[in-house]
Amino acid sequence: MVPDVAVIDAATIEPDQNVVDGCYLAAEIRASSDHRKFPGTRQTKIDVKRAGYETLPHCRAVLLIEQKSPALTLSVRIGETWTRTRLTGDDRLVLSGFGIDCAVADLYARTPMARR
Repeated sequence: MVPDVAVIDAATIEPDQNVVDGCYLAAEIRASSDHRKFPGTRQTKIDVKRAGYETLPHCRAVLLIEQKSPALTLSVRIGETWTRTRLTGDDRLVLSGFGIDCAVADLYARTPMARR
């Protein structure tokens, strides 16, 4: 699995490799196909993706960003525990370790969603 956007350690990139252990933040834009069951499991495709990112040893945050509404699910690792939070509209997305502090709605600037 390759996230739509990632913060990675460039030193961990190898030619022709799709997986990087040095991923610190993974972000997925949720597509309609992500809501389907992943083959051979009872989980949705997006749940399998999130679980995969959460197993990466250096990953500290996972964002699942909605396409059709200003909303996201944020997973943050604190120690060995992952905490999930649903954020919408004017809620603040704060990931100080990555220099991110903005309203969720700001992620949709200059997109058709911002005009709604």
